[in-house]
Amino acid sequence: MADPEFWRRTEANFRKLQPPPPQPGEVQRDSHNGLCAMWHPDGWSTGDPWYLTNAAEPVREYFRWASESASVELGQPGGPSTLFYWLDLLRRDSPYYRPFGQGGQIPRVCDASADYCLKLETNAKAARLREATEPPIPLAMSRPAMGLPNLAGKPQATQFETCESFLASFPQAVRAAVEAEQRRAKAAFAAARQGASDRRDLKKHVTTYIMRVFLAFATAVCKLGLSGQFEIRNIEATCRQFLRLLSGEVHGEEVWRDRGALGKALMRNSKSFAEMLAGLENTPEWEKFRDEYGLVEEKLLADLDQQAKFEPPCKPGDNTTTDFPDLPETDRDLLAAAELDAVSMVEVGQGARDWLVSEADDLGVDLSGIGLSPGSVLLEAAGETDAQRRGRASDYLFVVAAVLHWKLLKPDVAAFDAKLTELWKWAYSRFQLNIELPNRVRRDWHAWALRERARLKSSAAADTIPRPQDAGRVAPKAAEIAPAQLHEATIPKSEGQGRRRGPKPDYETATQIAEIVAGVAPDGEWRAKLDDVCEALDKAEIPSPSKWRKKNKTCQTWSDQLERSLCVKAIEYRLEQARHPLKTNRETLS
Repeated sequence: MADPEFWRRTEANFRKLQPPPPQPGEVQRDSHNGLCAMWHPDGWSTGDPWYLTNAAEPVREYFRWASESASVELGQPGGPSTLFYWLDLLRRDSPYYRPFGQGGQIPRVCDASADYCLKLETNAKAARLREATEPPIPLAMSRPAMGLPNLAGKPQATQFETCESFLASFPQAVRAAVEAEQRRAKAAFAAARQGASDRRDLKKHVTTYIMRVFLAFATAVCKLGLSGQFEIRNIEATCRQFLRLLSGEVHGEEVWRDRGALGKALMRNSKSFAEMLAGLENTPEWEKFRDEYGLVEEKLLADLDQQAKFEPPCKPGDNTTTDFPDLPETDRDLLAAAELDAVSMVEVGQGARDWLVSEADDLGVDLSGIGLSPGSVLLEAAGETDAQRRGRASDYLFVVAAVLHWKLLKPDVAAFDAKLTELWKWAYSRFQLNIELPNRVRRDWHAWALRERARLKSSAAADTIPRPQDAGRVAPKAAEIAPAQLHEATIPKSEGQGRRRGPKPDYETATQIAEIVAGVAPDGEWRAKLDDVCEALDKAEIPSPSKWRKKNKTCQTWSDQLERSLCVKAIEYRLEQARHPLKTNRETLS
């Protein structure tokens, strides 16, 4: 039965996460809007369709918890995907949602969620009233399907979740493995069924059929966990959910085939079905799943132990001169210095990782997967924290190595492109990471090299090597930030010809702004964090456009500009300067 009290409590929980509005006389800022959810139909750089921004990490985490609780109340199995399920509901029904770029956004998503809970509370009250005046509907036929809930209270065509809808959210490799094993298991069951002597024998063959398919799914999910593509703490619950759905479908087709839809629904919620599910945990296939799941947990601990003892494979800088003997000695020294900087980037956050491991140990970690394990969340967070630091350090080292090798190989773009894979493997292996060079990164660097070749003149300008401290100790991303940072290295000196009258472009300031914007919004979605960008520019003492100060004496900083469209336009122009300095020079207005 729907619970209006639950939605009232959930509404209050969401409302607590929304920051208060500005006080009388206080300037309205983006921070007053609180958490914002951004949606892209093709997914963001992480592959997820949604990401949360404009709030601190604790607020985002509390919002995820509240969203998961609400989604479970609506019939979802739980896990990270429940956040996207809840946001999809808001995108479909909430007036807060609005288009943005190629996708959309939900500003003040905490308020939007709280208001939506009021709607669900009303629906729950209406459902309770109907249940009091109409004949009861069996539980299995009244729970919503895997998709969006039936908020109107009308019966849906699919009255319960199917294995097909459950698997739809998993990668193609998982679905293919399950479908292939299901075909084989079904063929073997059809042959065995011909020789079944009684109903007990038939149920034995059904059990074998179910557990073969279940093991294929469980093995695939464990592999996702080993590769870091699935939350380890959610593996067992997910596998149990799939086993329940699969058992219900197979029994409905093979054991309860003489029953109608209502009879099958009742059987799925019967005590005998629950006892049958418990008995499946005594099969060899379940034991094999437990063994594989144990390996996943052991690998997690082994990775954390390895990270705790992290040391570069060799002393940073010692072998750089022998790794790339073709580089000039001065460039080898620059690369060795960059490697030392990258190691410092990893060591800076070592204290945070050690604290998380210590806290997890104090809370308690149960590696058997049986019972409560309060410290498992912090344990996984420690691994993620260390891996992220090493990833940033590796990315920074790759950027420096790529720039130095372009100096050596230019204008041969093909040779430079072929060298990128070697440089990527070298940079990431220095920090014990085994990651292939993404095609997107290769394409971006190839395009960058083509643009650099097009700008080459007889006299080459001095190259500039980025350092961590130049970007607030945040390493640049190879695919997005590096090309913008390095354009200044190859800008030809102006000879004073062909330039229109007007203010001289300030490439140095444009580059500084590009670095600050990249530090605030590494994903490139800086417009959603405009207040944070303006505050960072003011903190770095980057002067605002002089036209603002002349027009309005009270507008002395970036944050003072109340017309946000002017801020966006000014930042866009300077980012374009950093990316294409020659183009903006030619287009300077007279």
